[in-house]
Amino acid sequence: MFIPLTKKISWRNPPYVTIVIILMNVFVFFVIQAGDSRNENQAHAFYFDSGLDLIEFPLYIDFLKNNRPDTYEDFEQVDFESDTSSQIRLYRSLIFDKAFLDQLADGGIVSSDILQRNNHQTLRGEYQQHLDKVVSLQYGFRPAQPRMETWMTTMFLHGGVGHLLGNMLFLWLIGCLIEYGCRR
Repeated sequence: MFIPLTKKISWRNPPYVTIVIILMNVFVFFVIQAGDSRNENQAHAFYFDSGLDLIEFPLYIDFLKNNRPDTYEDFEQVDFESDTSSQIRLYRSLIFDKAFLDQLADGGIVSSDILQRNNHQTLRGEYQQHLDKVVSLQYGFRPAQPRMETWMTTMFLHGGVGHLLGNMLFLWLIGCLIEYGCRR
């Protein structure tokens, strides 16, 4: 792949905007996002350790059966107590399903038993507190919970060092081209 740099980069007149954007991305990754994986793993562990999976998985299976029969077929014959990979697949599907999460938040699909509903709400609140510590979930774009500000903040979030390095390499190459092109 060839990047057509028409001029050499002049350090007498460097591409300031590109450098600032790269420094901002590096700062966000190494300072603000530090510990994101740990916080996310703690949230997932809390979900399963607290028993939220035992409350929400059957509700989600019923939701899929009534609203998404094609997805329901994927989970219909699975033994969730012994099949860990299926538990994780169902969990991933559940946490990104906006329609189910909306119904869950309204409280209409949790048992009418007051004690179970209060217990679920308490556990759900603690789980949400764990999720709120994860910067990439707070400021990254999530189709299940879209917010205007995430259209900008998601550009500064990266999933790992390789992701950051790859993006910064291309930002450097393209950013220099654009900055030097605008100076003419």
